[in-house]
Amino acid sequence: LNILNGKLVSIADIEKSIATDTRVKSIVDYRNKNKKVDYSVELYNQRSMDEKIRLLTTNIDVHDVTVISEEGKVLYSSVPVVDEKMLFNELWFKEIRQIADMSTPYLSKLHKMSYFINDEIKNKKECFSIVVPINAKSENILFAPSAYIVCDINIDNLLYYTGTDLKFAIVDNEEWYSQGKIENEDKIKECVLSKGRNKERFDTVDNTMVVDFNTRFRGLELIGMKELTELRTLQDNMFTLIISFLITGILLTFLFSRKISIIIMAPINRLIANCKKVSKGNYDAKFKEENIIEIDLLSKTIEDMIGSIVFLRDKMLREEKELSREKLRALQHQINPHFINNVLQSIKALSVSKETDKISALTTYLGKVMSYSIYRPFEMVSLKDELNHIENYLAVQNIRYENKLSYSIIKDEDIMNIVIPKLTLQPIVENSIVHGLNLRERGFIDISVEVEEDTAYITISDNGKGMSREFVESIRKKLSDELTYVQEKSIGILNVNERLKRIFGSEYGIDIVSRAEYGTTVIIKIPAKGKEDK
Repeated sequence: LNILNGKLVSIADIEKSIATDTRVKSIVDYRNKNKKVDYSVELYNQRSMDEKIRLLTTNIDVHDVTVISEEGKVLYSSVPVVDEKMLFNELWFKEIRQIADMSTPYLSKLHKMSYFINDEIKNKKECFSIVVPINAKSENILFAPSAYIVCDINIDNLLYYTGTDLKFAIVDNEEWYSQGKIENEDKIKECVLSKGRNKERFDTVDNTMVVDFNTRFRGLELIGMKELTELRTLQDNMFTLIISFLITGILLTFLFSRKISIIIMAPINRLIANCKKVSKGNYDAKFKEENIIEIDLLSKTIEDMIGSIVFLRDKMLREEKELSREKLRALQHQINPHFINNVLQSIKALSVSKETDKISALTTYLGKVMSYSIYRPFEMVSLKDELNHIENYLAVQNIRYENKLSYSIIKDEDIMNIVIPKLTLQPIVENSIVHGLNLRERGFIDISVEVEEDTAYITISDNGKGMSREFVESIRKKLSDELTYVQEKSIGILNVNERLKRIFGSEYGIDIVSRAEYGTTVIIKIPAKGKEDK
């Protein structure tokens, strides 16, 4: 539900950045002032607007994007099938126009896409629209909108989930929308709509767990539903298994206790005494030869095992030290020679073209990145410092790729004192840039932090090429293993995962969600402890 909310917030933020872009404002102002346009100018403007709109249409959750003027004329659209008169006269659009101000994102009510010429879309599709005003009138001190960006959300894609037992729905005030068939949907809907709004809730309806999640958009709530049948079946089976073991154990104890002879108790007691000495750290305990062959064999076996344990302990200590040194070296080389060489080549190219401002910015950001990475690279730092480092790192990459990398970092000052191992986020972001995004075109990275009770979730999402289900499962398996250190290209994310588990515990670490051609999301789970709590 947090990820779903983050998708909507991300779309709204991109729309707002487009609406406040000075180039977009000048294009809209030109179209509003000139009923007869110069097509050589309009061709250039069209290309610029297509480039801006593509930031939204590359998102699978976006169905279409339209820029419509205050007079009701469609200026630009990602699809050529919009009836501008019908769109302009839609009730939900009129309601937004009455309250629209500045560049604030507004979420429409759930509505039909009746303004599309295509009958199949017009009659069947339902969606939300995120609308952001564009104030292109420089002389208008009241900031009244002169155009609007209308972004229709593809709800089916937004609610898509590959699992079979997890379903999602959206509630807009009293309107309900869900994808596919949901068991007991009428009862769940009645339960959700009958209670007070604007309050996060947890309920159970029959065999279904229902979670109600509020978004930052007024009147919009996200509903998550999961069937509890599997969990209850597992509980019943576990209960039956435990009872069976208890009964079997009692019967076996009763049958064999009568056969235990006092004659074997003495050597067993000596054996137990020696084992206790060993348990307290006395590995020099000697096991005497016993008269009973079985007890004597057991004593010698335990003595051999103790010798093996001592040998393996010393060996593991040596290997652990070597493994730690190898991992530290791997992390220390996170700023690798290829990265430095690429940046230097970029600086060289900029110097040839005499772009001194970019050279100055690039060297400044590079200095900050290297200073942060090299000095005391293994300490615990605040989340604020780590995010500042990532901003510097992304700034370097953005200059290198000629501003084709867009990114969003949500900073909530209330949680910026959370502690995190240094250089935790950079390997993940670097993977997104190097392996995920195709920066010959455009790419987007979104970083957000959410805190739930005593746990912080750092989400890093990109709109890159994604990964197949099989490859994601292989990475997840390695992330869940106790020892994840392997010699391969994914050493960065695996090392970060093991560092988090070693520092915070096995319940923390990294999870990954990806779908081929639709991007990748990495979720980092750490304790929500501030510096004063350490």
